[in-house]
Amino acid sequence: MFPRLRELKRFFAALTSASRLRIIEQLARAGAEVSVGELADRLRMSQPLVSWHLRGLRRASLVQIRRAGRQAFCSLNREQLAHYQRLFTELLEETK
Repeated sequence: MFPRLRELKRFFAALTSASRLRIIEQLARAGAEVSVGELADRLRMSQPLVSWHLRGLRRASLVQIRRAGRQAFCSLNREQLAHYQRLFTELLEETK
């Protein structure tokens, strides 16, 4: 049980920022890869700040980053998001 709680803690910690939630929302809407620069424009945030938030989301495996030369493209890791949702649902079911 403890490893699952550690995973969920990492997940929820990654989502504590409204900016990170907005990034997740934009990536979900895009449905495909988005350049970090384009994401920064959409969110009206600086590119370094977006990159900083993406690093936290990447540590929780919620986003994937692909580099092409000097550009970075990011996408939502829907499989990992579904994994965290399952873990949380299982945790809630156990407490009934």
